[in-house]
Amino acid sequence: HQVKLCLPMLRRLKEKGYLVGLNIMQSSLSNTEELENLSSLISGWDYIDVLYFADSLGTMGRKDVKRVYQALNKYWLKDIGFHSHNNLGKAIENINVAISLGSNWIDGTVSGMGRGAGNAETEFLLLDPNLRGVKIDSTGLFGLVHGHFDALKKLYAWGTSVPYFLGALNKLHPTYVQ
Repeated sequence: HQVKLCLPMLRRLKEKGYLVGLNIMQSSLSNTEELENLSSLISGWDYIDVLYFADSLGTMGRKDVKRVYQALNKYWLKDIGFHSHNNLGKAIENINVAISLGSNWIDGTVSGMGRGAGNAETEFLLLDPNLRGVKIDSTGLFGLVHGHFDALKKLYAWGTSVPYFLGALNKLHPTYVQ
């Protein structure tokens, strides 16, 4: 319902030469018709390069990722990205689903760092045999994880936990759980 308000900002960013993405937050809470209408609305906008959808509450499963992707893809014919949260421990699985459907943008964070249960772990994405396509030397990243981020994760307590899991099952925002 707020997407139309983004148009002036999207236009300005594109005019400045940026690659522009529009992230649809809490996409799983929108019904298929709402997502298809959104897809139709923005399909003619030349100011967006990538349409991203987010599992903001960490509640999505395979069927949810498929439903949201297909609804957005109905009229939107450019790149689609997916941002996965790990409340249910399904971030990597959901990314695999999004890729199999055609998503060509995904993301993660080192050690899944992020609010609450966090995001998909970049190091797990690099190790996932379903996602490997490019050979890269991950030694530096793994050293960073073990030497620095493991301690930060323990200190700041991000990652999956019973409260975030229960919050996701009840479609609660991580702020409520906190």
